[in-house]
Amino acid sequence: MGKIFLTYNNKEIQDGYFAQLQRVIAIRAIAIKYKFSYFHSEIINLIPTQLDSFQSELQIQNYLDNINKKYAYKSDSFDTEFEKTIDILAPTIKKLFLLKIRNLLSKESILVRITIPYRIIEKNPDSYMKSIDLISNKNDNYTVDKQSIVIHARRGVAIQHVVPGEKIVRALDDNYFLTIINQIVNKSRTTSKFDLVILTDAPESDVFYKPLTKDKNAWQQFDKYNSEHGILIQGHKFKNIIENFKGNCTIIRGGDIDKSLDIIRTAGHFIMSRSSMSYVGALLNSEGKIYYPPDFWHNPLKKWIKISTKYTEDL
Repeated sequence: MGKIFLTYNNKEIQDGYFAQLQRVIAIRAIAIKYKFSYFHSEIINLIPTQLDSFQSELQIQNYLDNINKKYAYKSDSFDTEFEKTIDILAPTIKKLFLLKIRNLLSKESILVRITIPYRIIEKNPDSYMKSIDLISNKNDNYTVDKQSIVIHARRGVAIQHVVPGEKIVRALDDNYFLTIINQIVNKSRTTSKFDLVILTDAPESDVFYKPLTKDKNAWQQFDKYNSEHGILIQGHKFKNIIENFKGNCTIIRGGDIDKSLDIIRTAGHFIMSRSSMSYVGALLNSEGKIYYPPDFWHNPLKKWIKISTKYTEDL
């Protein structure tokens, strides 16, 4: 009987690294859960944002060379020659099983390249955990104390911007984060103070950003913020949070996103944004409490704490 291998179609969509890594994790989890074979495809390109540490094609390639080694799965076979390759944009499990049935009497090995796996994985998000062993043999480069609260405050270009295809803004305001922070502190049984770490893509003050030429089409959605100086990125100081938090507060603006991921996944408390970076970090956080935001399009794991749109008595 021929085998069907599932893999990520790494050429179809170019966007952020963690948006793509989430798809890779999902596809491998689907392969394990439904007993398909898995073939690993590395992430081959990405679109940098305003505060990333890589801002040239050479820097992007160097970054991918390093991080692809860190988050690499083993393929179920390294020497397979595929007789057929099938591209499926957004498969259902029914479609994958029909392929498997049709291949029962064949000796062909088929590679199925999947771009968007969410129609399958979102029905049972806890299936992601079948695929988290990619970090089992690695050490954290950066960690935070278990008494720390970490928030990922994704701001994007402008807080009022709605990404095409989505219905609401992605950004969450300071009051949202501060309300949850206060609830965590007030419900804590320890007398020691919490430390707060804010991870964000927002500069402190407004800046102009000129994307790489290769990413021109991806940034067209922000044309109304564009000028001869570049795309206007709204700054944010997080003044309301800093002034009302009783403890040490550190703000990390962009930079090494792998460092940020290590901080997220070692946090005692992690407050997510509507972001794939948040989602992947939350998946990798095995011991902390995860606070999942309202109106997020990726479904939460059962153990995560779901915050409602009112978010006043959720914890």
